[in-house]
Amino acid sequence: MPKSFLPCLLAAAAALTACTANRKVEFEPGFSVPASRKAPLPLRVGLLLPPKTALPSAATRGRCVFGTTLLAVPYEEEFGRLAYAAAADRFKAVELADDKAAAAGRYDALLELDAPRFTYQPECILQYIAFWQIWPMFTPPQQGAVTVEVSARLLDAGAARTLSEASVSRTVPRTYQAQEAWAEALSAALGSLTSSADFIRYRRTAEKERLDRSERAGDAAAGQGRAAQAVATYAEAYRAVPDADPAKERLFLKLVDAARLGNLAIPAEAQKHADRGQAFVKLASGADGFARAAGEFELAAAAAPWWSEAHFNLGLAREKAGRPREAAASFKRFLLAAPDAPEAADVKQKIVELEVASELSGGSAVEGGDDEEPVPAAPRRAKAKTKREVYERAREKK
Repeated sequence: MPKSFLPCLLAAAAALTACTANRKVEFEPGFSVPASRKAPLPLRVGLLLPPKTALPSAATRGRCVFGTTLLAVPYEEEFGRLAYAAAADRFKAVELADDKAAAAGRYDALLELDAPRFTYQPECILQYIAFWQIWPMFTPPQQGAVTVEVSARLLDAGAARTLSEASVSRTVPRTYQAQEAWAEALSAALGSLTSSADFIRYRRTAEKERLDRSERAGDAAAGQGRAAQAVATYAEAYRAVPDADPAKERLFLKLVDAARLGNLAIPAEAQKHADRGQAFVKLASGADGFARAAGEFELAAAAAPWWSEAHFNLGLAREKAGRPREAAASFKRFLLAAPDAPEAADVKQKIVELEVASELSGGSAVEGGDDEEPVPAAPRRAKAKTKREVYERAREKK
């Protein structure tokens, strides 16, 4: 064989191998969509996936000069799982919806996803030979650009109007990066959908309507004497209301009244965290110890939002931890829950001092409540320390 023929033979073999090899873009087992690290929007959203017939099959053919290459794409089940994970990261509550007609009116909004599109762009022969030389002829690398395109839209609760729509594409140089490109494109599309002006206006309306429904349901349950259900319903609305909203205080008062009328006991979970908070207070030697105590009292107040002692203890711990603004907010919550408490006058003066301390340290006076999110647990009998005991103990420490 002439020596000049060998390079030509190697080039032809490399070209044929590059074009006929299986180029797979498979999602790795256990691959998950990266979290956005943002608070999810407080909306209940129905997820509309494309019909199975529209989803890519296990392998899609891509043309090449000397043959065909195979581009493997996510299976239907994998696409659905990852799409749900991405939506759940963006919204507080997500459910798979069968179709628009069945889902209409059941959610605050509908999220409709189109089938993803994967386009494989094989590298040219010269690039293949120059960068991969001889070894790729026998074991071709997973190399070649892949373009991933994601399209989605947000519909109103009745599926009658498109609130926003987006189409995002990402191109990556290696096929095994396609899963990250797909996740990034989907996240970018959801971010674009939820930041549009039309959707923001609609979201505010939907949030208010849902909160109004929850409050009315709580009123009805309280009127019928179903205290536990009333507390749970009020708490759901209370969690979703921004701190600056005047409805926050109104819902908290209704929640406390329902718990008082139903004589709800302190849940064991709340008592456990309160006891741990007391232990941290007893052993605390600095701000860090009181901060850990505050964390326990926060959990106690979340498990039993009507428990005035939890808010009182939380205020004391936050004050000792050097958080005067948050401490004042907790004491205000205590006064709302127990306006006739024997120490009410002292607590009111304490709030004034804390607000002044916050202003002097560069903060601002507290308007409204703090960031506690009540999650009522099933009522169980538990013995609670009185607020008078805690208050006297705190005074002795001074």
